[in-house]
Amino acid sequence: MNYRQVQVFKAIMQSGSITYASEILHVSQPAVSKTLKTLEQDLGLLLFTRTAKGLLPTDEARSLYTEVERVALGFENLKRFGKTLQHIKQGRLVIGVMHTFGREWMPTAMAEFSARYQQISLSLLTASSNDMARLVGNGQIDVGIAQARTEDHSLLRDKLFEMQGLIAVPRDHRLAKHQKVMPEDLRDENIISLGAGDGLRQNFDRVMAQAGIEYKSTIDISLGEALCAMVQQGCGIGIVDDETARLYSVGSASVGTSASGAVKFIPFHPGVSVPIYLIRARNQPHNRLIELFIDFMLTTRRR
Repeated sequence: MNYRQVQVFKAIMQSGSITYASEILHVSQPAVSKTLKTLEQDLGLLLFTRTAKGLLPTDEARSLYTEVERVALGFENLKRFGKTLQHIKQGRLVIGVMHTFGREWMPTAMAEFSARYQQISLSLLTASSNDMARLVGNGQIDVGIAQARTEDHSLLRDKLFEMQGLIAVPRDHRLAKHQKVMPEDLRDENIISLGAGDGLRQNFDRVMAQAGIEYKSTIDISLGEALCAMVQQGCGIGIVDDETARLYSVGSASVGTSASGAVKFIPFHPGVSVPIYLIRARNQPHNRLIELFIDFMLTTRRR
C-alpha cells in the first residue's frame, strides 16, 4: 500500500464518491477508480459497495480508515518537519541578554542550542534591561532576556525564572555570621544600591518601606558585580541577585582573593526576587527560528 493509495482511499472515505474524491485530489475520475481497484487487489479486500447514494464502505474499509488516518497524520508531520529544516538551514538569530547572564549562563545555553541546530548562525549582545526592550522593539534583537519591567504592549513576554536577592557584606562585617538578614538589621547600615530602575532594587525598597525602615544610601551603581567590588572595599553593603553572587564568588576564588577581603552573600528575609523574561516583538512576522529558540530556552531554563 503506497502513499498515493492512502490519499485516494482517504478521499473516497471522506467524500463518499469517486467524483468528489477526484476533485479533492485534483486528478481524473478514471485515475481514482484505477488506484482504488489496484488497492483492493493488493489487499485482497472489497472496500466499497456501490449504492444509489454512492460508495458505501465495508467493515474492512472502516477498520482500515482508522490506520490510514494515523499514517496520513504522520506524513503531514513529516512534511511540516521538512519545511522547518528548509527554513532554518540558513537562518540567523540575534540574542540579547542582560549583562549578568552574558558571562556564563547564556553562552553555555547558546552552545547547546548551536550543537542541536548547527546551520543557524547566532549573535549575542549584552545590554541593560531598559535597553533590551528598545532593541527588541525596533528589531535590532530577535529575542531578549531581561527583567522586562516595561508594560509595553508591543512586546510579548515568556517568564523564564526568578532571580533571588541576597545581601552582600564584607566577610568581617557584623552581619556575616547571620543565617539571614532582616529589614531591621539594615537600619543603621550604609546601603550601596542598584540603579533606581532595577527591579530587585524596587522590590527591596518596597519591603523596607513596608517594614517601616528608612535606610541610608549614598551610592547608586548599575552593575551588580561593581556593587560587590565596592562592598569588598568596605564602602557599605548591598543587595544583589543570586547569579551575580555566584559569579562574583567564583571570580574571587579564581584570582585568589583572601578570605578576609571576600564578600559573603546572605539570604534576605522576607525574600525579594525579580522575574526574568524572554521578550520579543508582538508584531514580528512569523519566524520559526525564534520559536525554536524560545522553545529551547523554556525547556532548558536556568534552574
